[in-house]
Amino acid sequence: MSAKAAVLKRPHISKKEEEEKTERKRRRPIGVATGALLIERTEAAKVLGNCSISTLIRLETAGKLTPHKLTGSPLGKTFYEHTEVVALSKGGDDAR
Repeated sequence: MSAKAAVLKRPHISKKEEEEKTERKRRRPIGVATGALLIERTEAAKVLGNCSISTLIRLETAGKLTPHKLTGSPLGKTFYEHTEVVALSKGGDDAR
């Protein structure tokens, strides 16, 4: 084996180990309090009375909902804290 080939050779990682590493990253929240229950946009829309995704985005812009992205979430999904969504559904403007 040449010296160049030895430099390019990577340590072998099994497919299972790679999938486990990806799954751990996927579960790691960014900027969320530990133990916070997160729900997807579609579920939040249902909780708020079948509102549209555009309405949720307007609520984000108004500062009434805080969007959260999870590392490695498929297609860059957005999640919200369940407590914020429920507070808004009960008519509370002071969800934050």
